[in-house]
Amino acid sequence: MLVWIVALLAEARPVIEANKMKRDMTARAFPLYRGADQLLVVSGTGKMRAAMAVAYLFGAFPELLQDACLVNFGCCGTNRASVETSTLVLAGRVTDLDTRRDYYPDFRQELGLEPVHLRCAPAPVRQDRSEDDAWYDMESAGFCEAAARFVSADRLLVLKIVSDHLDAACLDAAALTRQIRERMIEIDRTVTTFRGGPADGRPAAYLPEQQALLDLAQETMHLTASLRRQLDLAVRQAIRAGRDPWPLIRQSCGLKIHDKRERKQAIDDLIRQLKTTAAL
Repeated sequence: MLVWIVALLAEARPVIEANKMKRDMTARAFPLYRGADQLLVVSGTGKMRAAMAVAYLFGAFPELLQDACLVNFGCCGTNRASVETSTLVLAGRVTDLDTRRDYYPDFRQELGLEPVHLRCAPAPVRQDRSEDDAWYDMESAGFCEAAARFVSADRLLVLKIVSDHLDAACLDAAALTRQIRERMIEIDRTVTTFRGGPADGRPAAYLPEQQALLDLAQETMHLTASLRRQLDLAVRQAIRAGRDPWPLIRQSCGLKIHDKRERKQAIDDLIRQLKTTAAL
């Protein structure tokens, strides 16, 4: 089963049309649409509504959604003027700007899109003068928080389409629907690949800065290929369990390793800490 959590009908309409979904008139809490092995709920804007929509679905259809994959789809804004509107991006890291909590959807497939750091804001962001690339939405953190109660992180996807550069006075719903409709082939391909699971056993993508940090830690500890795989697995298991592995990985980058004995001690200690660090 594939479940779509979408904030606005303007965002949902092309998905509904492409998948020939029909409105379930018996659903009262949220507008609900059904297709072939798919559900779509229009949650309304904001992380609270997104979280409520996820909880509603799993309360209403617990058996149907046992093996479900969940997609939070909708629009986002960015301060990167070089990124064209209608560009598709996926979130490798989601930060709740209210709580500062991070979430890491752990998709295991190569989806052909560069993971970005998505910030979930409580209100529309209209200006960001920071030098760093910034991406904003309003639902992703609520989706991740609620969905993680029911499914593992590798069954979550946060897929967004760029609607503006933080300069729009208000959202143009008709233009947004048109942009999504024009990208439906790519959206469908991305979601189908995600839903199908990893075809070649390759691990999930990290954010570029996360991969660089992990590479540095592995080089610092002079890890063999086998030990690198063990560390990678421990990092992913920590993420799935709701723990943040990156402070420990960053700390490991400062180690001084002189021989095999020290290397074994260092990697054993790191993996043990990754398994026992308190959840976020």
